Amino acid sequence: MKVHAPDIDIDFDLNRNEFIQKILPNLFKNQYPALISAFVTLNVKNSIQDILRVFNVPPSISINISKNIDEENWEESLREQLKDIEELKKAKDYLKGKNIIINNIEDYIINYVKKSQGSIRQATKHAAGIVILPEGDKIIPVKKNEPIPVVEFDLKQLEELNYLKIDLLTLRTLTIIQKTIDLIKNENQNNIIDLYDFDKIINCKEIFDLIEKNMLEGVFQLGTKGGMELCKTLKPKNFRDIVAINSLNRPGTKTMVEDFLKAEKTKFDFINEITEETNYIVLFQEQLNKILSFYLNIDEGLADLLRRELEKANSQIKKQEIYQKILKFALKNNKEENEIKDIFDLIIKSAGYLFNKSHAVCYSLLTCQTLYLKSLYPYEFYSVCLKYPSSTNEKDGILNELKSLEIKLQNPDVNYSHFLDFVINKEKKEIYYNLALIKGFSEETAELLTQLKPFKSFADFLIKVSKYKRKLTSAKIETLIKVGALRSLYANKKVLLLIYNEIQKESKKSSFTINEGIIEYLFLKYKDEKDFTTLEQQMFAEEFLSIKTNLLENFFTFNEIKKIEEKGVLVNIEDYTKYDFETPFYALFELKSIKVITTKNNKQMCFLEAQDYFGKTFDITVFPKDYDNIKNELKEKNIYMCKLKNNVYKEKINFVFADKKIKNVLK
Repeated sequence: MKVHAPDIDIDFDLNRNEFIQKILPNLFKNQYPALISAFVTLNVKNSIQDILRVFNVPPSISINISKNIDEENWEESLREQLKDIEELKKAKDYLKGKNIIINNIEDYIINYVKKSQGSIRQATKHAAGIVILPEGDKIIPVKKNEPIPVVEFDLKQLEELNYLKIDLLTLRTLTIIQKTIDLIKNENQNNIIDLYDFDKIINCKEIFDLIEKNMLEGVFQLGTKGGMELCKTLKPKNFRDIVAINSLNRPGTKTMVEDFLKAEKTKFDFINEITEETNYIVLFQEQLNKILSFYLNIDEGLADLLRRELEKANSQIKKQEIYQKILKFALKNNKEENEIKDIFDLIIKSAGYLFNKSHAVCYSLLTCQTLYLKSLYPYEFYSVCLKYPSSTNEKDGILNELKSLEIKLQNPDVNYSHFLDFVINKEKKEIYYNLALIKGFSEETAELLTQLKPFKSFADFLIKVSKYKRKLTSAKIETLIKVGALRSLYANKKVLLLIYNEIQKESKKSSFTINEGIIEYLFLKYKDEKDFTTLEQQMFAEEFLSIKTNLLENFFTFNEIKKIEEKGVLVNIEDYTKYDFETPFYALFELKSIKVITTKNNKQMCFLEAQDYFGKTFDITVFPKDYDNIKNELKEKNIYMCKLKNNVYKEKINFVFADKKIKNVLK
């Protein structure tokens, strides 16, 4: 039982703001919701920047000074950096002319910084917190001239006055789940997806198959870098393991992970009984509450207060104060001091990293729901994750997983793509990018294209879009051609562009109208024209679709890459760990850039930036003797195969060229 106000967190999908503005105010009778203020206070660094701005010191200098400040010994550090700043000398002379005498400007600035620390700099709003107030409440000030009222107290002040704070948080995963279900239903209304059949979901074999393969991109919590690493280390086999991983997936828990793997019992039977489900480590707040309550013979409300103090004990003095409190309770219950100290040492080392069990279980159910959808409906799940990526890294990871599943991600096409959503073609194992992805295409313009389809031919397309020249300008049509968005009408993009340019010239004549006959004639005229090269098409994709294309993908299918890999050629640079620092290995890569330098001995060598099939970049060092042999072969945006060796430079893994020649695969 807790004796303080509970923490209430409610997670919403990406429509949280709409809920707060339109729905929340109507939920309460004789009460109303209000946002909570937050106050930004001055610290050493922003105090320095503020006062230096007053003295006309350029922001670049003041920011650099604050960055280089040693906060442990900031006065001496600041004084040293203020010496030779020309603007301070000018400011001192200017003030002197106004009869304002500052004998030592460095002391003046340091005194200001000392006095200003902790002062309120600006008011803002709490990111997620709201408070429910009774109508006519006169205890706290409320700013009501806002779309949603804002209380002018911060969180700490509200807690002291016993007001209940609720956090309304945005959780992208809820949108991912709902949109995935919508896509599944759109395909077949009879599909029944019961994500609340938790017993079925947490025991689904397919979700643990995904974990074993580390196919976790887009999966809630486990899809993070830390989650993936923990899955590799702990190899979860059941729901309890997933709960443990989600609880351990936080900074500072390395030792706890090691102890979890060891699964060693403590010398205290009652602690072992409480912590058995977490391999005998104290992982949950509830576990520590039970340990304190049982051992000290106190109720769980008081135990919860002690736990909160333990969690915040970040200094030796604080730890000693809490130890004395625990010692007092324990001695009353005839416990021996040596035993008390051993138990305190056991719980204090993990007290700052404990997780709320109910929170961990709820989040782990979300983890299993996303795993379930991903395992049974991969096309729908991936499509939604691509529309709502959490980061560039996640998007790149999803693209790599699609490659491994041999699902082709296709550039937009005016006949197949939706203006916003990704379109799925399961028969061809394809997912189409949306039209709004194209550079310069607003959602409105992309939607217009969707409304005009289907396009039966290039002539049909030109006739339809000619009615909307203000929205679908000639520059936009050229972009559509270059990115291949008209390939369902005609495959050769260069021919389409040549025809369109000729049509544009003719359209300036008042008597000209587009018709099928003219277009057919132009197709015959340019029928022998070759299409843009692979490299040109790659450049268009990077420029107009912001897609980092991979040259290797254009030349090799996934099956071909797997066969190359089976022959002992490295196609995924992360597999370098298979080799020691002495054994050379073959690698296949795209050469992205070449940096040539001259050594102290006046000899040339180079550093190559390379990219593997899965889009991961790495560096290759080519020493002078080898560079002389291969320099004439090196050309950016080409595919090469050669022997490399693992190397360590400045504590980072890189690779060294270890071959007599380098093979250009494109020749």
